[in-house]
Amino acid sequence: MSSSTTADGATASVSHDQLQIPKAAIKRIMKLDPEVSQVANDAVVLVAKATEMFLEKFAGAARARATGRDRQTVTYEDLAVAARRESNYEFLTHVLPEPGGGAASSSSQGPVQ
Repeated sequence: MSSSTTADGATASVSHDQLQIPKAAIKRIMKLDPEVSQVANDAVVLVAKATEMFLEKFAGAARARATGRDRQTVTYEDLAVAARRESNYEFLTHVLPEPGGGAASSSSQGPVQ
């Protein structure tokens, strides 16, 4: 179990079995950096939890756009627009080009299941 201090000073704990993302995948990604040779298990757990939290927020922003357009299916366009509308996701704009503006258009990407 890993623990961290929240913004209000409380201690939050993350159990290994509470994670949805496989720890092995996170560890493998972290080790892609040539300067990283070993990764502490607690670091893997915290990065995995932070990744899950980020994905929940990002997917939620895209889903809000889809439901605002009376759809239940989140599309590439919803993700791309969410990345442009929220400054927290600005770093994704080079990975999520505007729909219809290149090879990765909404018609070629289809819905996200």
